[in-house]
Amino acid sequence: MVPAAHSLNTSPLLAAAGLGSGSTAGIVWSILFGLIGGVYFVYGKKHKRFAPLFCGVALMAYTFMVSNTYAIFLMGIGLMAVPYFLDF
Repeated sequence: MVPAAHSLNTSPLLAAAGLGSGSTAGIVWSILFGLIGGVYFVYGKKHKRFAPLFCGVALMAYTFMVSNTYAIFLMGIGLMAVPYFLDF
């Protein structure tokens, strides 16, 4: 009998890193929101504005704690909108 090939989601190395249950869409959204968070962070630091700075850090960090793709998307959209409504 031939052993079953491991898929990307069941790799022991990825599971040890905490990435074992991530879908492809979730990983793509995480990378995208992380990049947007980096831009928000640089903008907030350069212009000395707290809301974009905080949201940039949050956008880069929250995807490590959330594994549901829909939650990643909705939280990312929400965090991106915060600097437009709060000006400090």
